[in-house]
Amino acid sequence: MESKMALSKRAKGAIWIIVAVIIGIPILLFLVVLLRLDSIVRIGVEVGGTRALGVETTLKSANVSLMGRSITLKGLDVANPKGFTSPSFFKADLIGVSAEVGALRKKEIHLYAVQLEGPEIAYELARPKSNVAALMDNLNANQQAPKPGGEKGTEVTLKIDRLTISDAKVHVVAFSKPLDVSLGTVVINNLDDGHGGGIPPDQVLSAVLRSLTNSITDQVKGLPSSITKDILPNVEKEAGGLGENLKNTGESIGSKIKKLFGN
Repeated sequence: MESKMALSKRAKGAIWIIVAVIIGIPILLFLVVLLRLDSIVRIGVEVGGTRALGVETTLKSANVSLMGRSITLKGLDVANPKGFTSPSFFKADLIGVSAEVGALRKKEIHLYAVQLEGPEIAYELARPKSNVAALMDNLNANQQAPKPGGEKGTEVTLKIDRLTISDAKVHVVAFSKPLDVSLGTVVINNLDDGHGGGIPPDQVLSAVLRSLTNSITDQVKGLPSSITKDILPNVEKEAGGLGENLKNTGESIGSKIKKLFGN
């Protein structure tokens, strides 16, 4: 009798171990996938940003929430092109993204909303061009460069329903004359090909740079002339030149993006 009871206890113990393993393995796999997604997103931002803009792009961390369909990016830093005084062109401590998280490994990634709070931007006008124009040159060169292995149609594309930049701080330097401005809130809707499809990330960056440049120009125009008299003409001239640059870039982009370029 005692032997049967002991056997029964051992059998029950074995069953509990099996149950624990059956439950535990999926949880472990879920955690592994989640950790890998964090790493995939962080590396993707760094590699993609560096490749598209031609300057070092770093991200401290990325946190992917499968349940909340959200991504949190911390410590984004986009370096300035060589020859400019500020070490960074763009810095953002926190970026919130609402996304179709399960599709992050697909060729088209759909972002419902992107929210940047209080980023810092260095906008430098120098001869022969500004840092934004230099970044645009890098974007153009990247668009025209052949893809690795000569493959076509394999690049990951993005579509963003709404991109919001709130309380951006802009440090304008026009030929060594500094001026700080605040942008308030900049909103860009429907970053896609005009038919609900995705576009390459470098074309998304083109639209964002253009929108930021227009917002900076408008803010500088609104300041007292005693402050802007030596800076405004340079800012307006640069914005006009950048518009032509972006117009050329926008030839291959859908109708909604072209509207941002003034077409």
